[in-house]
Amino acid sequence: MPRVAVSDLLSCLHRGVIPRLTHDLHKGQGGKIGVVGGSFEYTGAPYYSAYSALKVGADLAFIFCTEAASVPIKSYSPELIVHPVLASNDSSISCKKSVEKVSEHLERISALLIGPGLGRDECVMDVASGIIEKSKEYDIPLILDGDALWLLSKNKELIKGHKNCVLLPNVVEFKRLQSSENQTVADLAEELGALIVEKGKEDKIAIGEYVAICATENSARRCGGQGDLLAGSMAVFMSWAHKYIQSQDHMNEDKAKKIKLSAAYGACSLTRECNQRTFQKFHRGMTTVEMIQEIPQTFYELHDKQIEQEDAENSDK
Repeated sequence: MPRVAVSDLLSCLHRGVIPRLTHDLHKGQGGKIGVVGGSFEYTGAPYYSAYSALKVGADLAFIFCTEAASVPIKSYSPELIVHPVLASNDSSISCKKSVEKVSEHLERISALLIGPGLGRDECVMDVASGIIEKSKEYDIPLILDGDALWLLSKNKELIKGHKNCVLLPNVVEFKRLQSSENQTVADLAEELGALIVEKGKEDKIAIGEYVAICATENSARRCGGQGDLLAGSMAVFMSWAHKYIQSQDHMNEDKAKKIKLSAAYGACSLTRECNQRTFQKFHRGMTTVEMIQEIPQTFYELHDKQIEQEDAENSDK
């Protein structure tokens, strides 16, 4: 499997994937991210994902959650658009109606993330399955994390036919998805037809025949919610990559895979760098709340500042 160099990944990010901020843009063109998740027990995870998406640069973030989760999530931030439409065993809305309610928004969003705070309520799992199936009708990236990966481990056929699926398993979730104990992330990505980020000491990223390693330095502290930050960031990077691929006439499949690989690397490296910077300030007491606050400046220094310098150098030639 060819391993793509970090320099090539950054080149893809800076010369295409990350959109320039210009006065010609209007609200929505920076990304409209949908997050399916949020239950009675778990309200922080979807908030972390959606709010991180805004901090990375998305213009709008929608959360589709159960009714029990909606008021807490709304109270966390006025910037999130919260739809209490997910059915659960305790709600009056049917699973079918719930899928329909979420599906009404799919044509208006640029990436869909399923999993943060989803829980394993039987009805919620049925709804998630229905939304995954429905999303195949729309040409948008689908990111699966958390309990959506548990659902996928029970039925790998769920994502069959989806052209833009991204999976974000941790060590335990990766083992559940493996067909054999020795199956590598590249082999699993090939089997499922998805881009996979195997999170760990180093993040291993694979799509098709291409592999990348994100070894950006970070701390040993793993606070709850860091994966949700990555998931929200990933949704934005993938929405940008998808938009860039669509803007290019007849981009070949290999090039498109490298673009997606670079987007995944961008989200991973941003998350790891935010972790490192937050640890330097708060040490063992750091939380994901502080990590999210690091996103704007970290993103600027990793990407926008470099893009500005490259553009200035090119204009002088």
